[in-house]
Amino acid sequence: MDEFRKLVGIMARLRADGGCEWDRAQTHASLRQYLVEEAHEVIDAIRGGNPDSLCEELGDLLLQILFHAQIASEHGQFDISDVITSISEKMVRRHPHVFGDATADTPEAVSRQWDHIKKTIENRSHESILGGSRKSFPPSCARRRCRKAARAGFDWERTEQVLGKVEEELTELKEAMAEGDPAHMEHELGDILFSL
Repeated sequence: MDEFRKLVGIMARLRADGGCEWDRAQTHASLRQYLVEEAHEVIDAIRGGNPDSLCEELGDLLLQILFHAQIASEHGQFDISDVITSISEKMVRRHPHVFGDATADTPEAVSRQWDHIKKTIENRSHESILGGSRKSFPPSCARRRCRKAARAGFDWERTEQVLGKVEEELTELKEAMAEGDPAHMEHELGDILFSL
């Protein structure tokens, strides 16, 4: 914990008057690319199987989190303590089989319970069966989306069934085009791409 507090202090010093001009000029928006890059470098380190490399890359990713928390703190929004409190509360709330009386004996049961808690207790329901869409998801998130879709019934045993779904979605895109509604067209195009 002493090392963590030291790192928080280093970030605050870098952003303070007399600190680093580059660090002081950064915003949440300007740091987005670095957050993504550092996350991918962590993934590469995991693939490489080198613990020293993973340790270093996790540190770089942690720095990005501290950077964003420091910027938010300067704007009176939240600080790193709020980030830690938020994730601690979420982990306890979403693991009632560990911290409460619920039971979940398999990874699948835990996943179902997690989704149920998000929808009911946290009221984080979305129109989409996929749990909402994020504009910043990288292509690597497609596998997780496919698993969610399969749990919701979008899973087929034969290729012919999938082709039928593609044809159905293509018809819906044509209808949306006839309506001239760009948002509806975008939605239907996404459905086609997902089906493909």
